[in-house]
Amino acid sequence: MKSKYFRIEELVHPDTLERLGEDDCWKLFDSKAIETLDYLKSQPEFKGVLFYVNNWYFEKKKPTGAKIYDDRGYRDTNSDTGSSTSKHRFGQAFDIWFKGTTAEKVRKWIKANKDNLPHNIRIEGKVSWLHFDVDAKQGYKVYEFKV
Repeated sequence: MKSKYFRIEELVHPDTLERLGEDDCWKLFDSKAIETLDYLKSQPEFKGVLFYVNNWYFEKKKPTGAKIYDDRGYRDTNSDTGSSTSKHRFGQAFDIWFKGTTAEKVRKWIKANKDNLPHNIRIEGKVSWLHFDVDAKQGYKVYEFKV
C-alpha cells in the first residue's frame, strides 16, 4: 500500500531504496501504519502543518543545513538506530516531527480523537517528536508509553 501524502524517500533509508527500489520498499510497510500516517496528515486541524519523517532526499536536492534524518521510518537490519525488535524494523512505526505545531499538541489531539483513528496505536510520550506504531496493547485505542 502506498501513502497518499508521503513519498517513499520520506519513509525509508536511501540505502534501502537503492537496494530494493520503490515498489519493493512500499511492501515493507504494514498497511495499518500507512493508513494511520495518512489519516493524521489528512486532518483539517493539521492543514498547513508540515510532517517530516525522513528528510535525506530533500536535503540532497536542496540543502538547507537541517539535521539529516534517514532512519525515522522503516529501519532495515543494517541500521544501528534503536532496538533490533523495534516496530520500525517491521514497517509498523514512524517518528514524525512537525513545522507549524508541536508533537505534544499532536499527541493531545490523538488522545482527544482516539475513537476516530483507523487503527489502535501506541504513542511515545515526553519526546520532542511523535512516535507512533500500530502495535497497540489489546483493549487500548491509544496507549502512551515512555522509554
